[in-house]
Amino acid sequence: MDKALEKARNAVLEYNSMPSINALETMRTVQQALAAGRKYVKTHTEKDPGCAQRLARNMDDLLDQLPTFRKLPGGKKGLPHLHGARRAVAHLDLIEDHVKSIVKNLEDEQRRRLHNWLKANPTLHELQRVASESVPKETYALLFQRSESGGIEILTQIAQDGRIFTRFRPDDLKDRTKLYKTFTDKSQVVGAVLIAPPDLLMVIGDVPEPEKDSDRLQHFLSLSSQATSKPARDFLTDNPVLKELHDLSFRHKLPKQAYILLFQEEAQPEPEVAKLDILFRTSANGKIVTRFWPSEFSERHKVFEEYRDKAPIVGAAVIKDKELLHVLGRVPDPAEGQSAADALLDVSWKALDKPALDFLTANDVLRSLHELSRESSSNHDTYVLLFTPGEAGRLRLMTAQPSNRRDQYKFYLQDFRSARMVHDRFSKEPVVAGASVIGEMQPPSRPHAAAVATKSKDGPTRSSRSSGRTAPERKSVVVTSFGKTPLKSGFLVSSESLSRLGIDLS
Repeated sequence: MDKALEKARNAVLEYNSMPSINALETMRTVQQALAAGRKYVKTHTEKDPGCAQRLARNMDDLLDQLPTFRKLPGGKKGLPHLHGARRAVAHLDLIEDHVKSIVKNLEDEQRRRLHNWLKANPTLHELQRVASESVPKETYALLFQRSESGGIEILTQIAQDGRIFTRFRPDDLKDRTKLYKTFTDKSQVVGAVLIAPPDLLMVIGDVPEPEKDSDRLQHFLSLSSQATSKPARDFLTDNPVLKELHDLSFRHKLPKQAYILLFQEEAQPEPEVAKLDILFRTSANGKIVTRFWPSEFSERHKVFEEYRDKAPIVGAAVIKDKELLHVLGRVPDPAEGQSAADALLDVSWKALDKPALDFLTANDVLRSLHELSRESSSNHDTYVLLFTPGEAGRLRLMTAQPSNRRDQYKFYLQDFRSARMVHDRFSKEPVVAGASVIGEMQPPSRPHAAAVATKSKDGPTRSSRSSGRTAPERKSVVVTSFGKTPLKSGFLVSSESLSRLGIDLS
């Protein structure tokens, strides 16, 4: 009951603020609220003893907000003393009869108004009559109106997404009220054709006729196609690069294996010349895609829907394998000694790396590891320990290979060379707070043992032979560190030194 009353209150407020709103619809909403309330009273009198009195007062309040309809036949006598359920129910009966009478009068008035309006619109009147009869399911109508210049033009509708429609279905035409709401504020409809493909069923009123000996149905379909495609045609006229791509694709002038790179201007403050940015999109799995296919440009309306809300396309390159087939508009220039195709492909590859580079830019530790791994002096055996924030502000080791107990915490420096691999590996992991890069350090050999062996007359001693055969012991040391890490540069890494810090790599 409360929800229905609230809906009725909103309808009354809207009606009072916008007089153009249909009074009949408002009163029907009030009538529905009364019906819902009376149903509630009938079933909840014992659980909610005051519900009848409350509903009566609410309904009176609603009618008080409708000056045209508020007067009850018997007035509101006794309303302040609606203490008894019987008196409240009697008052609700009075309100219900009053509301029913109002709704009936409004319905009669609307029927007269619709009848007179349809009488003044003979084409729509005939269409409404025909649509109410049995017609094939696929039937639709094309409607025509008088233009400002006096000619006859096809009537169009614009959808919320900007697309244009010319077809009206029988269900849109057989309901008088819907017909009135749709066409009352439009130019008068002077003609119509009913089509059930592949047949032309009926012609009503004045319509543009084709040239002599031309097919009437094809003539009407052509008018419809021209009207619906006008926004797309205008859009392509204003975007010559997309228009040329559409023409090439539509005429099958592009190989199926070819792909297309698109370029937009990067906004720059005046008077600087705008640079070019490659256009990319994100696939369903989150990957960056820079290649577009010829089939995507073959249909005019699809190009219009895809690019109308984007910045203008100022250039395009059509490439097959590594061969540059077409250059349309402006594209990036190659560097000295570089081919045009290689320059464009370089731009494409950089775009693919953009999310990864943005990710590295936002994480100083991973960015530093990436830069270090690309140095020529980086060793393939050098590994990295990564630290993430743990509980109570402590750092904890990040697991590299959970299945390999021996090296489960070791990330190898070479694994950070590819920005995309770093992004894919760490973008869904906890934030990396610090890193320690660990390499092996070999202490210098001691030359005095060899010298003693050379000078000895009796040849090398046992101790000198032993020292000559034993290679110097290699030790692990922190080569460098980034961010928050307990293992700073120069730290000698061993089981004992790590154990003192509470770290166990085994």
